[in-house]
Amino acid sequence: VCSSDLGWAMWWYDLIYVPRALGKLLLVMRPELSNRQASRAVEMLKRSWPGSWGALTGENLVWLAEVTLMRACLEKNPAMVAHIFKAIGSTLAVADREAWEGIQPDLSFHQHGPQLYNGGYGWDFTHDCPRMAWVAHGTMFAFPEEQLDVLSSYILDAQQWMMRRRWLDYSVQGRELVRKPNDWKYEGLIHACELMIDMRAPRRDEFEVLMRRLRENSSEGEPVGRRHFWRSDYMVHRRPGWMVSLKMNSVRTFNTEEQRGENYQNTHQSDGVMQILRTGGEYKRILPVLDWRRLPGITCRSGDGVVEPYPNNQHLYMKSRFVGGASDGTWGLAAFDFHEINALTSTWGAKRSDGTWDIKVSDPRGEGPRARKAWFCFDREIVCLGAGINVPKAPDKERGGKPVLTSVNQCL
Repeated sequence: VCSSDLGWAMWWYDLIYVPRALGKLLLVMRPELSNRQASRAVEMLKRSWPGSWGALTGENLVWLAEVTLMRACLEKNPAMVAHIFKAIGSTLAVADREAWEGIQPDLSFHQHGPQLYNGGYGWDFTHDCPRMAWVAHGTMFAFPEEQLDVLSSYILDAQQWMMRRRWLDYSVQGRELVRKPNDWKYEGLIHACELMIDMRAPRRDEFEVLMRRLRENSSEGEPVGRRHFWRSDYMVHRRPGWMVSLKMNSVRTFNTEEQRGENYQNTHQSDGVMQILRTGGEYKRILPVLDWRRLPGITCRSGDGVVEPYPNNQHLYMKSRFVGGASDGTWGLAAFDFHEINALTSTWGAKRSDGTWDIKVSDPRGEGPRARKAWFCFDREIVCLGAGINVPKAPDKERGGKPVLTSVNQCL
């Protein structure tokens, strides 16, 4: 493992990656191993139990549970198997508390705090949970119907809404958008559909349509309408020939994160990014040539060079509370009182009564641009309005002299 921050990164490899890979090998090789070899290998699987269970939630919990499930099978321990399936099933419930990770009331997915992650941790969740449910199906450990209902709704009413054909919206991928090309991710969703169909899960017909569409790279049968994922400050507006997504953030949600050098130029990724998709290939592999100050839809100071990330790898909230949307399921609007955060260093202050944190900022670079922006969604158009665009004077002349630009689109 190579990382600029080994101490921080190694826990994931120690607790999840290595035991998970080893467990799969042990299940296949067990007949060829001596009891001594097997018992020593199982000791490595015990890293995932039990100390970290209370600290990790969402997809991290599912990964830990899968490792311990393999251990329970190797040790022929049915009580532990029952405990593990119960733990996995507990993630198939809508989070009823603010800042609780996993599936949210609007079916968006949070990980690392109140941060939209349907296309990252939530994407692994999309194919890991159907696989675990399929393994348990037809046994005494089978998931209850209400948990399968939540899983079906999550896939059909959230995940497929965030895609155009095989393309998964960059705005929901968190820092994982800078990893392997987007085009492979749909394969895991096809497999999830196969498993849900085989289990005769709720809404089986819809899974068959989704699976067929992904295999054919077609838009036939894609959902049409508008959804505002209010828990995550994220909007999707869909019509038969196109899709538009909108990513914002507020005092309730984190900006898209940067960690360990991944997604280093993250600063503006939640500043009202509006992606416009017709073919599903408009942004395919664009990242190496992307101007991160001209992301589609944002209002930002122009400039040269690398965009600095938020300080100290912190997850920061936007300063504004007036961020949200409304919809009747067909048409709708979104509004964003945008106030850019600018700081070189920051520290956590006291926790507010509403669950957000007071961020103490030092060495300011000057107040960033402010703007009141709104999007009105109709059948053939989206009307984008901006008002009150204001740039307080920056302390240094070079930053203060850069014009503020609002980008309509930046695509291939």
